[in-house]
Order: sequence, then C-alpha cells, then structure tokens
Amino acid sequence: MDPYLLGVLIIMGIGLILGLEREYDKGFAGIRTFPIATILGFVLGTLTATFTF
Repeated sequence: MDPYLLGVLIIMGIGLILGLEREYDKGFAGIRTFPIATILGFVLGTLTATFTF
C-alpha cells in the first residue's frame, strides 16, 4: 500500500474519532469538520516537506 494513502487513511480515522467525540459533547465542530481539517493539514504538511526550498 502506498505510504501516502496509508497516511491519509490514518489521519481520516483520527479526525473521525475526534469529530465523534466533539459531536457527543455538542462542541463547535463535529464529525464532518474534523476529518476535513485533518486531511487538509496532512496534505499541506506533505506538500511543505516535498517542496521545501
């Protein structure tokens, strides 16, 4: 399995767990927001590591 895809799947799982916990506590963000934020952070972090000057 591609390491990048594995990283995205792990990050999405972490985001879903955090979002589910926040949804249960009736917080600001929920189960849809956290996976999007974690995937965006992973992609930007990977791009930064790849295209460092």
